[in-house]
Amino acid sequence: MKKIYSLIFALATGTTLMAQSQTMENPNGFIPTSKKIPSKSSLKVTAAGMSGRFDPGYALCTMNGVQNSEIGGGATGTKVGLYVTGTNCDSTLKTSFTTDTYINTHKFGMNFDPKSIIYDQVNFLPLLTATESYYLDTVWVGGFYQRKTAFNDTLLIEVVWGDTSNTSVYSKYSLAAPYSYYGTMCGPKFNSGAGVNTVQGSKQFLTAPAANKIVIRHVLTDADSLLFNTEGYIPIVVNGAAGQLIPANNIVSASASFISGQPGIPVGSICYNPGSGITPQTVNGMVARIYSQNTPSTPSAGNDYFDDLAEGKNHSIFTFKRERYGLAGAFPGMRIRLASAFMIDFSIHTSTVVTSVKNLDNSNGITLGQNMPNPFSNGSTVKYQLAKDVNSALFTVTDIMGRVISTEKVETTTGVHAVNLGAYAAGVYYYSLNVDGVVTTKKMIVE
Repeated sequence: MKKIYSLIFALATGTTLMAQSQTMENPNGFIPTSKKIPSKSSLKVTAAGMSGRFDPGYALCTMNGVQNSEIGGGATGTKVGLYVTGTNCDSTLKTSFTTDTYINTHKFGMNFDPKSIIYDQVNFLPLLTATESYYLDTVWVGGFYQRKTAFNDTLLIEVVWGDTSNTSVYSKYSLAAPYSYYGTMCGPKFNSGAGVNTVQGSKQFLTAPAANKIVIRHVLTDADSLLFNTEGYIPIVVNGAAGQLIPANNIVSASASFISGQPGIPVGSICYNPGSGITPQTVNGMVARIYSQNTPSTPSAGNDYFDDLAEGKNHSIFTFKRERYGLAGAFPGMRIRLASAFMIDFSIHTSTVVTSVKNLDNSNGITLGQNMPNPFSNGSTVKYQLAKDVNSALFTVTDIMGRVISTEKVETTTGVHAVNLGAYAAGVYYYSLNVDGVVTTKKMIVE
């Protein structure tokens, strides 16, 4: 096949351990963990179709200019911190850190929209168009599971899909200022109230039609504990080897709940200890992994690293209420978490090569993106991507007469890199990337 789509997207695949020994209490209720260095993941395209694994949370913050060096375990100066937050359907339990804190998150999840441009941070193309269907293969749940007793706990995965206008699948929230620029968000809608079977995991819990939802009950084992604590994610296969067909123009929402298998747990029991907590763990428990914005602490319009640029709805979802065991409570749907994103990945595939990648020719392994924004006045950013390590890379800006305005050596390692452009006099310019003698040039406009 002559035309090969070989872009290696800078997405987290969760193959690095987040050390639990480096934890501390944080005022916003999340618990910082050690730094995660995101690895690179490939979108593969063959004659049989497209496949890949995608991390919306990581892609959201890097799409908004956050570099790997600015992602850390809550350290001073990091724009985005990495945290864990307790999750359990029994809200009388506690996690142990510098203080013992009651669990108040019952469900956590992530929305995935393949029509978003966040996954291609060079060409800004969507994975799929609104007319292309896909298969959901695996939901990768990020967290830690600690097992102290022999009781069999359950990780409940609820997956719904549909167009965001489908009110039987999604609940919508119009956010008030200063968050109104987000527009309207969607989370899975569930039943609540008298006369409704609202126990976690019941078939009637989600309001989506039977054709738009799957409920998976995964019984956790010692092996899962080991996998969580070394890989950071556990894979939940959806609908066997075939995957679940998701119709065109549908987004997917996947939520996870930890349900204890131990009956009659004493109130106040410790269900998670990071290894340095003040109270020993006594019962099984789980925490979810999450990216959270550190600076600015209060997002404002255009200054939130987890805004999806109005191109999709890849946002974290959660619900909370202090209850004894997993009832729906008062909320008719899941809420959207602002300025943070749970670490949940999605593996998908298509049965044919999709429109958005058919005509890309990247046989030399070098991709130079269009500067964003363009036109600009005070500054802009150019991203480029290398499919393999190279010997040299030189970035040059020239004016319309061909005179060199600036030149600099840039990164030569595999992956996506960014070049920041400063202020220039108004006019038309060209920027070029010379990689081992192969030159790619694009035009930009300064107002």
